[in-house]
Formats: sequence, C-alpha cells, structure tokens
Amino acid sequence: MKNFLLVFCTLLVVITFFSCERNDFGKSRIIPIKSGKLDLENYDLSTQSPLILNGEWELYWNKLLTPNDFENNFSLIPDTIIYFPSYWNNLEWDGKEYERGYATYRLKIYNVRNSTELAIKMRNALTAYKLWVNDKLLIENGKVGATDELTSPGYFPEIQMFNIKDSTLQITLQISNFTHAKGGMRGDIVLGETNKVFQVREKSIIFEMFLIGSIFIMSIYHFGLYFLSRNNISTLYFGSLCLVVVIRILYTGEMIVNNYYNFSWEITQKLEYLTYIATLPLFLLFVKSLYPKQFSKTILNVLVGVGLVLVLLTIVTPSSIFSYIADPYQFIIIIGGLYVFYVLYKSIKTENENLSQSVIFLIGYVILFITVIYDIFYYQFLFQRVYLAPFGLFIFIFSQSFLLSKRFSAAFKMVEVYSTSLEVQVNERTVELQQKNKSLEHLNKEKDSMIDIVAHDLKSPFNNILGLIHLTKLSSQLEGEQKKYINQMEKVVEGGVGLIHDILDIHAYNYEDFELNLEKIELGKFINDWKQRYVHMLIEKNQKLHIDVEDNIDFTTDYRVFSRIIDNLLTNAIKFSKRDKNIWIIVSVKKDMLEVIVKDEGPGLSEEDQKLMYKRFQKLSPKPTGGESSNGLGLSIIKTLVNKLSGEINLISEVGKGSSFYVLLPMNFSKLS
Repeated sequence: MKNFLLVFCTLLVVITFFSCERNDFGKSRIIPIKSGKLDLENYDLSTQSPLILNGEWELYWNKLLTPNDFENNFSLIPDTIIYFPSYWNNLEWDGKEYERGYATYRLKIYNVRNSTELAIKMRNALTAYKLWVNDKLLIENGKVGATDELTSPGYFPEIQMFNIKDSTLQITLQISNFTHAKGGMRGDIVLGETNKVFQVREKSIIFEMFLIGSIFIMSIYHFGLYFLSRNNISTLYFGSLCLVVVIRILYTGEMIVNNYYNFSWEITQKLEYLTYIATLPLFLLFVKSLYPKQFSKTILNVLVGVGLVLVLLTIVTPSSIFSYIADPYQFIIIIGGLYVFYVLYKSIKTENENLSQSVIFLIGYVILFITVIYDIFYYQFLFQRVYLAPFGLFIFIFSQSFLLSKRFSAAFKMVEVYSTSLEVQVNERTVELQQKNKSLEHLNKEKDSMIDIVAHDLKSPFNNILGLIHLTKLSSQLEGEQKKYINQMEKVVEGGVGLIHDILDIHAYNYEDFELNLEKIELGKFINDWKQRYVHMLIEKNQKLHIDVEDNIDFTTDYRVFSRIIDNLLTNAIKFSKRDKNIWIIVSVKKDMLEVIVKDEGPGLSEEDQKLMYKRFQKLSPKPTGGESSNGLGLSIIKTLVNKLSGEINLISEVGKGSSFYVLLPMNFSKLS
C-alpha cells in the first residue's frame, strides 16, 4: 500500500508538471511569431501574463546592426528567418556551417497597448550580446565584436525596465561567438509588465532554491550516514551526486550564485560542464554499490573512465575546446542510462527478498531518466518547456529516501527481534551460570573442607615424627653421619609442618567470616619479646638484626595477624640472606599509620619476580641460602593479612643489593573496621 501511494503521488506530480502549457511555471505565454513580426492587437501586456518571444526572427549574418541602421536603411533584407531561440550552427552560408561568428536578430512587435512600464528578461546568449528596445540599449553581456580579439564572452540573466512611447516595439539583438562550440540564442526572452516579469524570475528562483535546499539536505544526510557507517559506500556516492547537482543548479538557470559572487565566464562554463560530466560516473558508482552482482565491472570502468578523461579535459582546456564535449557525451549518458535499466531488470528477475525495493528504485529511476532525456531534447531545441533534470533527480531522491526509511525500519525491526532473542538467551545463560556457580561453590567448599581435614590430620603424624627426631638427637650414641641425616630429617619435617600451617592459614584468611581479635599492643615490648624467637636462626647464619622502634608506640590491631606478618617478613629476610649479613626492622608512626620496614642484604628481586611474588605457590628466582625449605606461600600470606588489616605493602628492591618491604597499617584499626 505504501509503495502504491508513493508511485501514485510521484506520477501525479510529474503529469501535472508536464501538463503545463507555458514556461516559467505557467506564468508566461507563447504567441507564435511569424517572419519576424508579432501582432498584439488581442493581447494586453499590462493585465495579462508576460510573453515568451519564441518564434521566427529575422537574422542578419555577419552583420552587427543597430536600430539606427534599420531606420536609415529601409532596404535591409534579412539573410534568413531563424527560429528563436536556437543555435545558428546548422545554418549554411556559402555552403559552410558556422559555429563561430556574429549576427543580428530583429523582431518587430505591433499594437502594443499603452502601459506605464514594461520589462524584458534575457537569459542566455552564446557568448556575448547587446539588446536594444527601439533605440535604447537595455542589456549588454560581455563585449560584442566582429573578431575573436574584439569579443569577450559574458553570461548573466538580467531584467531591464523601459517605457514605451508608441504602439510599435523593435527589438534588436547582436550576438557574437568565438569561444564556444555553439553560437546563437540559448534561452528565452520574456516581455511583459514589470511586476509580472519580476514575478516570473522570482518564482523561478524560488523553485531553484527549493531544489537546492532539498537536494543539499539529502547530500549532507547521506554524507553523515557514510561517516557514521563506512561500510555503506553507496551513501557516499549518492551524497556526492546530490552535491554535484546542487552546484550545477547554482551555476545554470537563473545563476543564483552570481547574485553574490560574479565569477568569470570561463569559470562558470567549466563548473557547468564539470557538473554535467560528473553526474553519470557518480550515478553509475551508486547503482553499482547497490547491485554489485548485476553490474558489470568492465562497463563501469569504461564509462567512469570516459567521464574522468572528459573531466580532466574540461579542467585543462579552454571553453573553445571543452565545449565540444556536450553533444557526444549525451550519447554516453543515454547508453549508461539504458544499461542501468538492464541492471535493474536483472535485479528484479533474480532477487526475491528485495524485490519491492528494486521496483521502487526502478520507478524513481524511470522518472529521472525521462527528465534527463527530455532535457537533452530541450538543449537541442526539440522541446520548448522547462529544464527538468533537477526536478527528476528530486523525485528520484524522494524515492531513495523512502527506500532508506524502509531499510531503517526493517533494520530496526530486525534489531528488536535480535534484542528480544538475545535477552531470552542471556536470561537462560544467567540461570545456567547461577546454577553452575552454586555447584562450583559447593565443590569449592567441599575441596576446602577436604584440604583442612587432610592438613589437620597430617599435623599429628608430622609432630610425632618431629618429637621422635628430637628424642633421637638427645641420644649420645649417634655418630657423625647419623647426626647429619637426623638434622636433615628434622629440617624436612619442620618444612612439612610449616607448609601445613601455611595451607591452613591461607584457607582460614580467605573466608569472609574470618574474625579479627582486636587488642592494644605496646610495640616496644612486643618487639623485644618477639625477637627472642629468632635468636637461634640468626646465630646459625651469623646474621645481625638491627631494631629501630620509636618509644611509646601503642596501636590497636589483631595480635596474631600482625605477628604473622612480621614473622613471615623476618623469616624470609633470614632465609634468603647469606651468612654475616645485616637485617633491619624499622618501626615509626606517620600520621595515623604505623610503618614497619623490614630490610635485608639479600639477593633482591628482579622486575619479573616482583610481578609474581604475591601469587600462591610461586617459586621465585632467589633460593634459601642455608638449605631452608620454601613453599611459595609466605608473601601471598603477608599480602592477604595486610589487606585484612586495611593496610598496604610495597617493595623497593635491587638485584644483588637486597630488598626493603614497607608495611603501612592503621594505628587504630577499630575505627576503620
């Protein structure tokens, strides 16, 4: 139904437009002129529509005559009667055809009724002209001359007003051309009451501005679509095509742009021809992007290549050369246009899903093609109506806008369907993940429970073994080798017991229900009591422990957790430092934080080791220097415990020079928890 409405409205507009009997939107009339004479006995210019002075005019070839020449020499006879407007290229003089030269046109109008003021509107002559009404020179464009050196081209539509003294008007028009492939009169001359003639021009400008605005908006819109989605190259081609048409309208017809910028005739002609040539390659590229399977690359390359060559020729050559392009290029336009029909036919024949879109595209294209063919005939003076190509392009753009909205609507519906389907799938996956997470949590708890049971049960036999080893060492009957093996066994068992304790601690500290037992600690007493545990370890490796603690430091924390942090840091410092090295514990207060620094002269940690040092069971590059065991859990436990106390731990280390661990803990943890 929507497609039918679009077709109906489009055809209605076209039929209405083509049914107009007069030019300039039905506001001007054409009364046939016979043999250079027009009788207005039955026509009143002051009350009726302006006249378009098309018909048979007198032509004086290779003569630049003025009104005085006709008044002083009544025996002047025209060389021929020529239909006006038209080119003089097809006229033969002395058996030759001329496109360059000069001539005088003449028209006499009788029985003009009295009017306060009349106006005459000139559009386009090739390429310089002068126009007199009776003996008054009204309009001059360029410089008329009998040679190329004396002639300067000019083109700007003008309206001039004049008063009449009697009932007879004589219009004398001189035209000279030495710079264009065609010579003569290209546009209409409109005569009428001043206000009505200006209304004709205003309505023409309004229509052109409407086309310019509409097509330019579509150009910007399609450029925007391309820059938002670079995958759709068709929007770039179509936006470029619209922009080229806008530029062409600005520099043809009423030449609106010249009201603001008066460009030279040569530049104006180049812009007119460049936009004329560029429309076909851009349109073919646009169609190719929409129907890549049906469009031959060879044909596209040939037609676009021809267009590019002609564009280059227009840029680098003067109008006396590139103006010959127009007529041959019309055949290329027709060939390209017919091939597009073939592409659309194949598309409609082969595609089922996008059939409706191809049909709508075809309807819009038919209207565009008809208007283009019409304008080709118009410029050959086979039709005497208006310039319709921009209007046809506007209808085509309208159909493309409809297709674009249809595509967006279909895409939006598809997105809605996909969104609904995706939402259902997400909900299903969410339920599955929740069930799997519950199952994993259950398995994880079972695993932790099993680890706790196994580790706890292993403590008893390990402790028993350790007790037996101690009893054995008390015996005085052990020999040298036996004592060595007993000491090794003791270290292995102690390492196993330490590992069991670490595993149990890791699991305990990682549960959210791990409870902190907060109490106030007198740090000086704590350090002095605590350091006695490590005297034997320091003596074995002849290491010195330096303690620097500020006086009267009391802070609230979990005694067991804090003790474990210091214990692991100091144990690591002793374990990984060689004999005769120094170890420092420096404790100070910084604002509301307690800073504990444990510094050693060990091997230090590389950058790679520092990235891995807090991971569980991660063995780093440094090795214990006294044969001690290392399970890779110490630093992981420290990090976990520091986080439990809302603190932070940092490391400064240099390979070969030692490491310094900086632990910051809140002075009063109860306030933060």
